[in-house]
Amino acid sequence: MAYAGFLRASEFTTTRKHAAHTLQHRDVVIAHDSVKLRLRSSRTDQHKAGSSMELPATGRPVCPADAAQRYLELRPLPVTHDEAFFVLHDSSPLTKGIFGSHLKNLPHLNGYSTHSVSIGAATEASNQSPAPEEIQQAGRWKSSCYNGYIRNKKYTMGLHAYHSIGCSISVWGL
Repeated sequence: MAYAGFLRASEFTTTRKHAAHTLQHRDVVIAHDSVKLRLRSSRTDQHKAGSSMELPATGRPVCPADAAQRYLELRPLPVTHDEAFFVLHDSSPLTKGIFGSHLKNLPHLNGYSTHSVSIGAATEASNQSPAPEEIQQAGRWKSSCYNGYIRNKKYTMGLHAYHSIGCSISVWGL
């Protein structure tokens, strides 16, 4: 979901026990053909108005809607609807620190960080050759700073593996 939605780690993780600013259980609606997200706040959302997006089902092995559904089947039951959507096995909210630590410790993702999700999404989108303004819109960037997230092909070997198992960035026209 994070990759397909160009999500920043701060949009789906928390830094504190209370998860008022992060993606909450009630902010995710899963249907057979998509998953809808309501982002409460974002780094680029200066007025904290929030935004919504719909990630279409791809029918491929890595599909945002299918991944969200599989996650819910494994996730501990929420106590309340304002509980963080992504939680650990003990129901504590997923923090940015824990997410980053897990990324760094995965042997096949050596050198990845929390920014790698946005970098990968922007780079893959660029490789698919959409118009620059579509990449900017999909990542909710307010300026051309999105260009800093696009990497040269020699740095995208991991993306090719991800793409080869069926990931598709199809969030154009949010």
